[in-house]
Amino acid sequence: MRNFKLSTQITLLYLSVVIMVIVTLAWVLPSQIKMFFVNEIYTTIEAEQQAFDVDNMSMMRGYSSNNNVRMVNHFVVNQYGEILLPNMNIQINLKFLEEVSRRVRIFRPIKGSYAFESSNDTLYYVIRRVEKDGVPSYLVSYMSELYADQVTQQMFHRVMMVTAIILSGGTTIFVLWVNYVVNPLKMMKKQVKNISLREWDTPLPIDRKDEIGELAQSIEIMKDHLKKQELAQQEMFQNISHDLKTPISIINNYAQSIIDNVYPYGSVEDTAKVISDEAEGMLEKVQSILHINRLNYLSQQKSTIETVNMKEILEHLKEKYKKQNEDIQWHLELEEVEFTGEKEQWYTALENIFSNMLRYANTTIIIQLKHKELTIKNDGEPIEKDIINTLFQPYVKGNKGSFGLGLSITAKICNLYGYEINANNEENEVVFVIRERGSER
Repeated sequence: MRNFKLSTQITLLYLSVVIMVIVTLAWVLPSQIKMFFVNEIYTTIEAEQQAFDVDNMSMMRGYSSNNNVRMVNHFVVNQYGEILLPNMNIQINLKFLEEVSRRVRIFRPIKGSYAFESSNDTLYYVIRRVEKDGVPSYLVSYMSELYADQVTQQMFHRVMMVTAIILSGGTTIFVLWVNYVVNPLKMMKKQVKNISLREWDTPLPIDRKDEIGELAQSIEIMKDHLKKQELAQQEMFQNISHDLKTPISIINNYAQSIIDNVYPYGSVEDTAKVISDEAEGMLEKVQSILHINRLNYLSQQKSTIETVNMKEILEHLKEKYKKQNEDIQWHLELEEVEFTGEKEQWYTALENIFSNMLRYANTTIIIQLKHKELTIKNDGEPIEKDIINTLFQPYVKGNKGSFGLGLSITAKICNLYGYEINANNEENEVVFVIRERGSER
C-alpha cells in the first residue's frame, strides 16, 4: 500500500469497505429476513388456530382461494392418528400427513411448532391439543414456505436497490472528498519543489482551517524563513567580502612596497606592524565567522545539560576589562546564580557585551545578577534609534563599533541555551538584559 499514491490508497480502502458491505448484505440479509418471516408465519398460524371452529370443521374468515400461499389450512387428528380433513377440497402432501400422524401417536404434544421439508416446499405447522365431541384430538394448522420466500426476495431486492442508491451517492461524495484532500497535497508538493529551486515569490493558495491548512501554513512559514535566511546569507557574504577586501588590499600593497624598498610608515618595522595589525584584524573576523557557523551547528545538535557559575565568570571578566580602562567605575551586585550552557560559550557571549560596554561607557558600568536574570548597564551615549531593533543581527554596529559580529554571536549563544537578550535606552543609561526565556519580566 505504501508504494501507491494516497488517492489510490484511499480508493482501494473505500472499495474494500463497499465490497465488504455488499458481500455481508448478500450473505446475511436473506437469512435474517427469512428468519423474521418464518417467525411471523408461526405467529399467523397460532392466531388462525384461535379462529378455527373445530366442532364445525370449517375454515374461518380470511381467505378465498385455496392456492393463496398466505392461506393457513387446518385439519384435525384424533388421538389414534386418524386424520379428519375439513369439508373442503384441499390437496395435502401424504408424507406430511404421515409425519403429523406419527408425531401425534408417539409424542401426543399439548402444543408444538414444527416444519416439514419436501423436495419443492416447506410446510410450517403447529399442533395443539383440543376437544372434539368430548374426545381428545389435535388441531394441525399449517402454512407454506412460499410466502416467506416471496417476501424475502422482494425485501432483499428492495434493500439492495436502496443500498446501491446510497453507495452511488456515497461514491460521488467520496470522489469529491478525495479531490478535496489530494489536490491541496499536490499543490503543496509543487510549492516544496519551488522552494527547493529558491522560487520565493510563488504563493500557496490554500485557505483551510484543518490539518492540511495547518501544513500549508507551516510550508509558507518555512519558505519565509528560508528566504530570510538566504537574504541574510547573501548580505553576510557581501559584508565579509567588503570587510576582507580592504585589509587584503592594504597587506598586498604594503608587502609590495617592502619588496620595492618603499616604506610608507618610514621604516620596514613600522610598515610590517601595519601589515601585522591588519592580519590580526582579519583573523578576528574569520574567527567570529567560524564561531557563528559553530553556533549554527550546535543549535541543531542535542547537547548535554550543563550549568555554569555566572557570578564567577562575571567577576573574572570584570578584573580583565578593568585593566583596560582604570577610569571606569565598576559596581557589581551579584547573587550565586547558575546559567545553563557551556562555560566557554558564556565567556565569549559576555566578553562581547563587556567590550561593547567599555567602549561606550563614560564613567560607570553596573552589573546585577539575580535569579534567571543578568543586567549590565553603562552611562554612555544611547544606542542609535535606527539600529536598536536590529542590534543583535550580523554586521549591525554603532558609530564606535568594530566588526558588527560580537553582539550577534552573543544573541546566538543566549538563544542556544534558552535565554533571550534585549538592549534598551533608559534614562541616562544603556541597559542589556539577559533572562531565561519565558521568565517574568
